Amino acid sequence: MIKGFVGGALMAVGATVGIGCSIGSFFSGVPALSGGALIFTFAMFAGVIISLKYLIWEMEHFPTWSSGKSFTFMAASPDKGKWQIYTAIAVIIALLGVAYIYSGSNPVMTWFIIIAALMGLISQRSRFCIVKSFRDPFMSGESQGTVGVIAGLAVALVGFTVIKYFGIGDISEVSLRTREMTWIFPNFWARALIGGFVFGLGMTIAGGCAVGTLWRVGEGQIKLWFSMLGMVLFMPLSNSYIVPLAEKYILQSARFKSYLPDYIGYDGAFLLVLAILIIWYVFVKWNERTGRFSAF
Repeated sequence: MIKGFVGGALMAVGATVGIGCSIGSFFSGVPALSGGALIFTFAMFAGVIISLKYLIWEMEHFPTWSSGKSFTFMAASPDKGKWQIYTAIAVIIALLGVAYIYSGSNPVMTWFIIIAALMGLISQRSRFCIVKSFRDPFMSGESQGTVGVIAGLAVALVGFTVIKYFGIGDISEVSLRTREMTWIFPNFWARALIGGFVFGLGMTIAGGCAVGTLWRVGEGQIKLWFSMLGMVLFMPLSNSYIVPLAEKYILQSARFKSYLPDYIGYDGAFLLVLAILIIWYVFVKWNERTGRFSAF
């Protein structure tokens, strides 16, 4: 519970300073061709590796520190928990009802509700978690979660590039630039570097990234309840006290919006991100076979 809370607090600080989380600055920002998102990603990866090495060191030298038991609230089993199925059906019906109510006045909200529900379902059933994709190749050598994340990034990369390059939608020349700058935040390079590193530390200690924490909370995992509590409590604190310090002492030249196509064109930006994904895929599959960089 302590590690969950501390990890959530660190994720809150990292997300507010870096202007993004494992979804906003990594899973959305990288395929959106954000230079700041790439910095955030590499820094987050470094934070994951350092946290992982610490946790392994802790288990070897102070095993009693991690002797607490895991606990899942209202865990279902084959012989009980059928009421949860009926509850889920009722929740789905309620969600569809609320989505229908919004369909007349605010269709965008309707899609938010439907897509969010599908994201929750898919994330939980697929065990989708960003920290898992970064951590597991260096812990157990397993690459299934990593390959899933790479596949998602590849699909998003194609989608973002097509939408931005062709200006899909009923938009003017002025709003075309706004469309291009979607998911491009003023965090290049220092804010992304600091925020990504702190976020990587936090999500590894907590055992779940932003989206991983959400579906684990839904499963009733108490440790991640404390992680969510840490995020909720420290987000406003970080925004009020830590972010102003970052904005004060980080030069404007180290915290601007970096859109890769502005520097290397759409072809170059697309190929750069694609090359990173291919290298990442080849590495984790090679490491899965050889165990060269796996701790266990």
